[in-house]
Amino acid sequence: MIHRNARSNLSPSRTQELQSELLAWENLMICRRTESNDILLELVAKTLAVGATEMQVEYEDREEHVLAFQEGVGFGIARLDASSEEAQALREALYQIKRKQKIVTIEGVEYRLRARIHQSFGEDVFRVTIKKG
Repeated sequence: MIHRNARSNLSPSRTQELQSELLAWENLMICRRTESNDILLELVAKTLAVGATEMQVEYEDREEHVLAFQEGVGFGIARLDASSEEAQALREALYQIKRKQKIVTIEGVEYRLRARIHQSFGEDVFRVTIKKG
């Protein structure tokens, strides 16, 4: 799933490169977890691995769709059954970082996570900004 924004400046070769990086992550299975930080950290790491600096989580067709955004282009990186413990833990973590930014460490690098929430068809859509330091 790729979302395109009119402001996208990605060349076809860069888009292909990002898609290749994403395909490398397709073998990564998101294991069932009940601790919200585990799934959030895993998805942030996956977002960073494809060179993206924003992540979006949106509900559609009984699933939580997770997209990594870079330069206005979104790539689907995960889908979770919306009724699963994992999806519930992710939403809980996203509501928490909406209230207060979260600092996480991934591969020895510190990142600040901030979330914004907007409504789409009556459902919350989370947009997470990932910044170093």
